[in-house]
Amino acid sequence: MPNWDHVVYRDNDIDYYVPSLFYLSPTFQTTVPCFVCDLSYHFKRSKTITQKYYSGEQDAWLYGNYPISSVEVLGCVVGWKWKLIGERDNAMFKLDDSTREPQGPPTLLNVKCSKGVVLRSGLPLADLSGWTLKLVGQMNRFAELDVQSVKICSELQDEIEFWHRAIKWRKKLSAPWTVEKAVLDRVCAPTSEAPSSTYTFVQWLEQQHYQREMKIAEDYSEEPREIVLPFKHVSQDMVLDDRGAKLGPQTGCCEKTQIKKLEVHARTRASELVETFGQVAGPRISIHDYVRHVLDHLLTQNRIEVSTLNTFRSPGPLRVLRRVAAQRARRQARPVDEIASSIFADVLQRLACAGLISVFAQGRILNLRVLKNCDDYVAQRIAALVKLRSYTGKIDFRRACDLFGLARSAPLDRLLVDLHKRALRRLAAASDTPLQSWWIELAGPTAAFVRFEYHRDPVPLAPG
Repeated sequence: MPNWDHVVYRDNDIDYYVPSLFYLSPTFQTTVPCFVCDLSYHFKRSKTITQKYYSGEQDAWLYGNYPISSVEVLGCVVGWKWKLIGERDNAMFKLDDSTREPQGPPTLLNVKCSKGVVLRSGLPLADLSGWTLKLVGQMNRFAELDVQSVKICSELQDEIEFWHRAIKWRKKLSAPWTVEKAVLDRVCAPTSEAPSSTYTFVQWLEQQHYQREMKIAEDYSEEPREIVLPFKHVSQDMVLDDRGAKLGPQTGCCEKTQIKKLEVHARTRASELVETFGQVAGPRISIHDYVRHVLDHLLTQNRIEVSTLNTFRSPGPLRVLRRVAAQRARRQARPVDEIASSIFADVLQRLACAGLISVFAQGRILNLRVLKNCDDYVAQRIAALVKLRSYTGKIDFRRACDLFGLARSAPLDRLLVDLHKRALRRLAAASDTPLQSWWIELAGPTAAFVRFEYHRDPVPLAPG
């Protein structure tokens, strides 16, 4: 008797798979070029299917039975206007590519594009009605395309090239997506044992995630309890610095002569703790770069509790992780996947040991409450210092640890510095910020200083 546990819904011999199998689709982590008519038709149909057969809010919508997260469209702008949503200005318009759904009028796509994306793309803050644009973005729950990048199409050759790619993908997506039985047997094989190595940890999470989706009911009468991550900790030192650098005193003391000397040579220092806004990273990727991407991913999540498996699969951090693992594979006689899983496990272990995250449900769930509280505190403090146009701010590691009830350690100090760097980068990237550049200097084992430089205010012209 065939097993249909991996199928959520079947329609005319087309299988709609459980979300834990979406990563096997050829559209996973791929930007798919679409015609507006196809996008509109399949998105409306997907909304009906997902609301009826899929529980919770999905990260992807369905084109047929293919999961889609990012799309690319090209067309003419119609009805441009600005709208304030929350505290952000957004350009709201429709996109027309002269296609239409069967037996219907020309289909228009609703588009939302933030002011920041418009500025980054080099477009004027004016009415762009009539312009031909190529947009990349994600569909939101209001059936709008949230734009992530914009490109002006002024050449007919660019439009023809896009049409060829869209037609090729339309033909490819017209055939239903199927997962081979051998792959299903491997991915969906039942198991209840914890992994025996860091490599099988990620595979074990995938299997546990699949089995959890198959359960109709589960006993939640017991209180959730915090447990140890189900993997062996290999090396904590490699998490924060690929070269084994330790967080220690850099200036020794805070005498005025030493501080002045540091200010003069701040931009020439090679230390990782000194960073100027606009600094270009080298071609080599370190573990510290991966930690930064993981922190960015966790802090952009709307929920306090997130999936460990989804954190591992997140496209941005995963790309960095693979590069780091590939670099190490050249020096070690180990598979890249095994190294990547080991690094991921170590990063989670370090964040948990520092007290910034908590781990539940046998390693499947991460609680981010403390991490988000720390990030909010750091962001508000940096914003206040910049608003007051302070030239120096102090990072007091002991005070921060006491404030959140954390035990002080060198790795935690380094993570607190990373949170300050993140807040400074975000503030410096804002279009209306007075901040021109910044850098961080260590001032002993218990504190560090943030140095600020600001844009000069324009000097008013004398009358006459």
